[in-house]
Amino acid sequence: MENNFEVLGLENNAQSPLIWLIHGAGGSLRHFDTVIPILTEAGYRVLVNDVRYHGLSQPLDGAEGPFEFTSVIQDMDSIMQKVKQKHYPDHDINLFLGGLSMGGIISLLFGSEHASKLESEKVKLQGIILLASGIPYLEVPRLGWDLFKTRQATPEMLEGARLAVMASAITEYGQKQAKLAMEQMSRHALYECFVAIAEMYPTPATPPNPYKLLTTVPMLLLIPDQDPYTRIEMEALHAVNQQEGVLSIIKTVENAGHLVTLDKGDQVGIEIREFCSSIL
Repeated sequence: MENNFEVLGLENNAQSPLIWLIHGAGGSLRHFDTVIPILTEAGYRVLVNDVRYHGLSQPLDGAEGPFEFTSVIQDMDSIMQKVKQKHYPDHDINLFLGGLSMGGIISLLFGSEHASKLESEKVKLQGIILLASGIPYLEVPRLGWDLFKTRQATPEMLEGARLAVMASAITEYGQKQAKLAMEQMSRHALYECFVAIAEMYPTPATPPNPYKLLTTVPMLLLIPDQDPYTRIEMEALHAVNQQEGVLSIIKTVENAGHLVTLDKGDQVGIEIREFCSSIL
């Protein structure tokens, strides 16, 4: 796998905190283009990458296998090692990890499974940033995902989901960028991506089983006001965070669809900047 990634803000010194932002299904690292300048101008470094089978992160042999989060996490390990060796050979890293939609799922999984590994490599996870994110293992009602989990979703259903993603930005700029990113991904890879996401979403029991937090680091949760998909689960996670004494900040971004970084990238950047500065 050829992992495509970029580190921005290298004009800021190696003691600057690093903010790693991960895009959603059918997206690309370009989905943070309007967020990044706010952060680099505030003194942060920013790492973005194309998740496997998205953008320029493609298999070297051209063969597309299943999309599995375990492989995504391994890709991230490889990226972090390269970034550490090249840009932080003599410095610890204060890391904020966040993502949009599926990228939020990836952030939670990576933070949960690799907190101790990161610390052994002198990387301190300081916070998680969830942008219109699904919450893995949380039992809440969700529509349509069971058909992908059981691989019963038809090509027509996939196409409907594909179009829905591209339409989930509400600005002209956002929809254009969403379309450009989606066109870089095969339908096979997108289907496998949706299957992997669906497997993170359990069917709710009656009553729902209590949710066990994946990580207890401070969290910022940003919910677009015109996102019909993730508000319920983001608010549910915030409630559990509060019950468990986890620092959790939840805010609504006005006039934004699900792809909030494309519709209101500057506002997202400001909220991330303020959150990170409040932690360190």
